[in-house]
This record gives sequence, structure tokens and C-alpha cells, in this order.
Amino acid sequence: MSNLDNWHRSLPATYRYLLAAALTLTALLLRFTVIPQPSGFAYLTFYPAILAAFYLGGMGPGIFAAAASGLLAQYFFVKPVGMFPSDYEGYLSLIFFALTCFLIGFFISRLHNRNKQFELILNSDLIGMLRARNRRILWCNDALTRIFGYQREAMIGSSTRMLYPDDASYIHIGETAYPYLARSQTYRTQIQMRHENGDTLWIDLSGSGLSGIQGESIWMLNDITEIKNAELKNFHSAHHDSLTGLPNRLMLADRLQNTIAYTKRRGEHLALCYLDLDGFKAINDSLGHRAGDLLLIEIARRLEHSVREYDTVCRLGGDEFVLLLPYLENAGEYEEVVRRVIESVSHPVLLNGQHQVTVTASAGISLYPDTATDTETLMAQADTAMYQAKKAGRNRMSLFNP
Repeated sequence: MSNLDNWHRSLPATYRYLLAAALTLTALLLRFTVIPQPSGFAYLTFYPAILAAFYLGGMGPGIFAAAASGLLAQYFFVKPVGMFPSDYEGYLSLIFFALTCFLIGFFISRLHNRNKQFELILNSDLIGMLRARNRRILWCNDALTRIFGYQREAMIGSSTRMLYPDDASYIHIGETAYPYLARSQTYRTQIQMRHENGDTLWIDLSGSGLSGIQGESIWMLNDITEIKNAELKNFHSAHHDSLTGLPNRLMLADRLQNTIAYTKRRGEHLALCYLDLDGFKAINDSLGHRAGDLLLIEIARRLEHSVREYDTVCRLGGDEFVLLLPYLENAGEYEEVVRRVIESVSHPVLLNGQHQVTVTASAGISLYPDTATDTETLMAQADTAMYQAKKAGRNRMSLFNP
């Protein structure tokens, strides 16, 4: 929306009618002093004034200017003066003038409506918009300043780099988005960007190149941080155990499948270890479920500290845990990790500051590709091996042995 549009829309209605009257009188003055006066030009003289009245004043002042122009043209320039047309040609001229004035008003009104709609889009408080040339900001709307926290003056003329958390993400968008824009296509992605205070924002980003203007583009930036956080929270809840925070059975299945594919490509081994606590049920029954939960939380913490940084510890439920041990150059490497885990579990645990309890762990191991090559078989074998360890005396590990 131009400054002229903003100016005339801010005028009170009375002033807009006075403006229409002034335009009409100016046209009449020009008609008398500058423009030749054959009657054929009588109505034509007033068209610029009517057009301006519709544009600057709106529908009401525009109709007022058209009516005033018709009466003035009839009175001063059509014979006999001060009377309506007395011949067929005069009536046609007057009808043509009225129709053309109506069309002018109609199209100007449509133009204003489209401008209003465009202005509402540009000034939307929900979607940030910016126009850039060679990745420098030429213009931005109020929503963009609200989303990113910058003052408009600080953004205009600055590089769009200010909106990105690091150089890598800025370069990535440059390399992936601008080839689309150069082909007059729209680019859209979801990306993390940076608020003025340093906070990370999730932004739905879409951009289009401006046709015929080299290096210029228009971008829409929608803040979806709350939606993304909710998605991540739901994902975490669906894939993690609510008590210990460890990955659950669903995430284990996904990670195991992906790890098998990666291990196969590298020609390595992985171990899957099922681990069950010995003596947990007695403690849970005697001291209560709250004490049992505290014990499980402590055991989960110990397991995470005992494995390697790239291993995965999962809780299937109850007192059953699973260890996913990838990147084994030879099958025997798992033994050191599992021994360390079993030892850490066997240390006494103080519950509620008063009850010292001790549990041990029985572990069953299956190996890829030594004992199985698919996820279901590996999990079944590890479970079987864990029961073999319990039968063998507990507090030990057992490799699957059919």
C-alpha cells in the first residue's frame, strides 16, 4: 500500500467530498482556460477529475464528482445552456458519460478491495514477510519484527544472516533455496532460526523469486516453535519410558533395524543384550512400588553410565532392560561392556535414605550376524539367553546357545 493510499484513506469523509468538489471545479477551470471548447469534449474534460475523485475519495465522493461533472458539462457546454439534451445525440452522450463513470467507479472500487486484501496479508500479525535483494532485507512487515525481536530499522539493509543461528544453516539455505528461486519456483522448508535474544525458533520458511527482478525474492516466515515443541514432546513420550526416561520398545525396534543396516554395510558386529534384575520382585513387594520405582531409576542411571557413549539402553517394562551395543570389530568386544554393567548393578542402593537393598542382573546376548540377521530373531534369542543365564545361577551373562 502506497503512502498516497494511506494519506487519502486517513481523511475524514467531509474532506474527501471537498477534495472531489475541488477536482471537479479544477477540471471546469481548465475547460474554460486551456482546453478547446467544442461540445464534443464537454464530458471528456472531466474524466481525469472523476478518476482521481474515485481513487482518492472512494465510491461516494467519486459518484458526487461524476454527477457534478455531468451537470456542469450540461450547463456550460451543451446547447441550449442549462437544459437537458434536446436531441438523440445529446442523450447518447449523456448515457455514455454515466456508464463510463459507473465503470470507472467499479474498477477503482475493485482495485481498492484488492489493495485492502493485500495490505491485510502484508500486515498479518501471524506470518512474517520480507523482501530481499541478494540476501539483504529491503522491506519487512510488523509480524517479522515481532517474531524475531528486532527493530525494523535494524533489519532494513541488513543481511538475512542475522536470522540464522550459524553460518552453516545460512549457507545451506543459499545453496538449496536459490536454485529454485532462479527457476521461478517456490522453495519451502522447516528450519531452526535465531531470535534477537539468542533463542532458537522453528520457522516454516517459503520463498519465491520476483519475476523480472534479478536477485530479488519475497519470503514468508511462520513461527511454528510451539507446534514443533509439542511434536517433539509427543515423540519423546511415545518413544521413551515415562519412569526412567530411557528409550522404550518402540524406539529400540527402530534403532535396531537402522543399526543392523549400518553394521551390514561396514562389515561389523553388534550385540543385543537382554537384562533382567534378580531379586527385584521381593524388594518391590516388601518395600512398596514407590521404592521399586526409585530402584529402577537408579539402575537405569547406572546402566547409562556403564555403557559406551554410542550404545543404547532401553527399558522394556518392569525390571527388564535391553542394551544395544553396535560397532563391534569382533564379537568378543561386548563381554567387557556387559561385565561392567552387571558389576554396576550389583552395588548396594540406598532407598529413601533408610533402606539399603541389593539386586543383581542376568544378561542374555545375541549377536549380529553370528547368531541371527534380523531384528525379531535377535530379540527372541537375547530373551532366551537371558533365561539361560538365570537358570545357570543368575548374576551372569549368557550368549544364545540353541
